[in-house]
Amino acid sequence: MRPKGIMNVTISPTILKAMREHKHIPEEVAATRLKISLDDYRAFESSEHEVSIAEANKIAGIYKRNWTLFLLKKAPGIPNFGQDNRTANNKKTALGYLTFEAVEEAKYTLDFIVSSAEDTTNNIPQFDRASDPEVMAEKFREAIGVPADTNEKMPDAATTLNFWIERLGQIGINVSNYKLGEDDKVRAFSLFNQFKATIVLNSEETDKGKLFSLMHELGHILIRNTGVCDLSRDSIESFCNKFASHLLIPTARFIELVQKYKVEDANADATSTSIARSLKVSKLAVLTRMLENDFIGSKCYDTLATEEYRIFNIRKQMLKKGREAKKTKPVINPYVVRKARIGSLFLNEIFDAYHQTRITPYEATRYLGFKNAGIVGKFDQWVGSQKDKNGPATRPSPRS
Repeated sequence: MRPKGIMNVTISPTILKAMREHKHIPEEVAATRLKISLDDYRAFESSEHEVSIAEANKIAGIYKRNWTLFLLKKAPGIPNFGQDNRTANNKKTALGYLTFEAVEEAKYTLDFIVSSAEDTTNNIPQFDRASDPEVMAEKFREAIGVPADTNEKMPDAATTLNFWIERLGQIGINVSNYKLGEDDKVRAFSLFNQFKATIVLNSEETDKGKLFSLMHELGHILIRNTGVCDLSRDSIESFCNKFASHLLIPTARFIELVQKYKVEDANADATSTSIARSLKVSKLAVLTRMLENDFIGSKCYDTLATEEYRIFNIRKQMLKKGREAKKTKPVINPYVVRKARIGSLFLNEIFDAYHQTRITPYEATRYLGFKNAGIVGKFDQWVGSQKDKNGPATRPSPRS
């Protein structure tokens, strides 16, 4: 029995179920977030339950909502990801807990950035889905002023990746890193909202892998077809693979290297490795171009691409086993993790809104993903210190 004077809230099973199903979140995931059994969660969706405000807030919080939603007579309308026929939560098969968390956090942050922005100019080019991938890549390079030989001049993949992250940020595309679910086989995903976009890369990938995923997701944004992606070879995914390979690999240089190595199915494994090393891109990017230009067949491509994914997963498992063997968790700076998950562009914009008092400290705490408002100031100081170390590129917007 609850003490007198403590207000209780009735959890509406109809609203709770509608919130979960609208986002296609499995019951198991909801139960995991609340740290209760599956049966206990199902009980909440089967009949009314009276709980404290704190408990109601916790339940509503797994959907990034306030407990007051349970005071409504029906579930509030919530924007959907749309039916884009990709591998996202538009299908009944559920993504894992980590990937769901990443998708929801990215969408939550993107929605805030759009709703709070003072400048609503759309600087992200848009192309027709019927565009030729090579032409689209060339036009995009011209639109943002990046020469075709930029990538090859970079010293390594990490530098190339950072260059593109900064450049995309200048046109309103945020890039962040999040550990995605191992069993989901999701390498990246992207979201677009009116005049801003965000790309989330799998932090477990190599720099070359991230670079290809970045360009692939950029392709989806440019044709306004975003969601969760596994880089399969359906029509749209194949289109974005081709766009990514053309953006990363200039055609003239590619043809020169292909002729030098006399590429064919029989030597595609070795020659794609050599070309990828020369151009500082992933092997998958080179294989995609070889397939598109008919230097190798689709069967050869599928075999080698599948092998690349297999090697990637083996490397992840080896790293995981290495950590488990040490029986100690690595010391990770929570600020580094938070910055990676939010992305530099959106982090700057959240702090701009905070410094200009367009959002309260409490709101800043929520959007930055912290539980204690006191951490916001410390995080702000840390971000500023990183700017001092790395130069203006880390934090381009002025701090007041």
